[in-house]
Amino acid sequence: MSTRIVGANEKEYAPCMDESVSTVVRVMSLGGGFPSLVKTTAGRHLIMKLRGVGQGTPGLLTEFIALRLASALGLKVPYVVPIMLNNTLPWQVGTDEFYEALQRSSGWNLGVE
Repeated sequence: MSTRIVGANEKEYAPCMDESVSTVVRVMSLGGGFPSLVKTTAGRHLIMKLRGVGQGTPGLLTEFIALRLASALGLKVPYVVPIMLNNTLPWQVGTDEFYEALQRSSGWNLGVE
């Protein structure tokens, strides 16, 4: 279970720390760092931002905190959750370069609704 900051525009979901990526649906063509549409074990579709590319873990943590604080202040911002990417997830879509980025990003990543 996780402690959550609930903002004025935040949706109510089950505790977020239990969600894992079950399927990579597709790699988005726009944006750097291989943003990907994924389906989680809870059945939700999220855009996953990988920690193994770009600004890495510090960048994603900063984005997570900033968006949660903005939501708590009542600003309309995307809902973000940490999602687990298992290193055993089979190659489903994308290129060799994308698959290598997935392998570097195993562990906690950022899911954006």
